[in-house]
Amino acid sequence: MDESFFRPVYHVINKPLTWCGVERRMFIFAIMLGAISFQLLRSLLAGVLIFLLFFVLGRFVTARDTELIRVLQIASRWRSRYDPLKYAPPRLFMDLHL
Repeated sequence: MDESFFRPVYHVINKPLTWCGVERRMFIFAIMLGAISFQLLRSLLAGVLIFLLFFVLGRFVTARDTELIRVLQIASRWRSRYDPLKYAPPRLFMDLHL
């Protein structure tokens, strides 16, 4: 009854989806910002530079932690009382008169 058994875990399932080494949402975000800056500034150089800036930023974030973007998005929804630097212990009142 206490026998150990083997369960295969496929590493591919746990890998994030990346395009050119950048998480796909960040890659699409970089392309969109590059295209928008190209349209607004009417400069191909500006569009390419904005794209490259966010592409390099995306590579850095993906190399550090693939879930960092999702964690920051989820953390922005919570109220500030969950911030450990702004934590104030709750006041507890006891009613001794029964």
